[in-house]
Amino acid sequence: MTQKRILICDDQKIFIDNFILSYGSYYDIKKEDDINELLNRIDELKPDLILLDLFHQKKMDENFEKKRLVAEKELANLFNQISKTKIAVKDAWDLQGVKILEDIRRKNNDIPVVIFSQTGTILLEDEEIQTVAKNDGRFMLKRKDMSNIKTELDRIIETKSVLQNHKTEADRAWLILKRYKYFLIISWFIFPLVILGILIIRLQISSLGNIVIGVISSIIASLIVSFVAVYSTKILKDS
Repeated sequence: MTQKRILICDDQKIFIDNFILSYGSYYDIKKEDDINELLNRIDELKPDLILLDLFHQKKMDENFEKKRLVAEKELANLFNQISKTKIAVKDAWDLQGVKILEDIRRKNNDIPVVIFSQTGTILLEDEEIQTVAKNDGRFMLKRKDMSNIKTELDRIIETKSVLQNHKTEADRAWLILKRYKYFLIISWFIFPLVILGILIIRLQISSLGNIVIGVISSIIASLIVSFVAVYSTKILKDS
């Protein structure tokens, strides 16, 4: 099986190297440390997935090394503070939003669910973020100014409505095929035998061997057609 290709773009070599060390045997990993070259590499490599770092080094910055040291110190302080904040928040509150999302999805897959939070994903563990994604949840930052979120909420509702319409049409088509599946199979099984009978009468075939060969050929043809009919309904159902 051909490996999926991942293109990772990061200006810090250590993260690229660690990713390749961890997953190099699972994926065909290509790397790019200059984000300005990324679009050209995409056209060249045609990756299945892109891992894209958020912050990248400013071009032509003579003081970059000094600024980098300051930034990394502040990041270390931030990560320490986030760890302390996670403990304090989860000591005061239970993560019921993620839990109830799973319960909602067990009952209903059609209603969009937005995780409305002041902190976004910053206080969640990787497994908790993956649980939200697995259950088709979306994140939205909770702000004091709510005037700008209506457009996004309308877009989420409309997108889900369109997808639901497509799903409804697919389900209807599947039910129709399922209802008439056996009729199609029987029809295609009987049809070749009827044709064979007509040929025997019209051509006055008397050889038992020829009749047996004809019957076997008809049955094989019928089985092939039946298999195609059943497999087609399965594909439609899965889609």
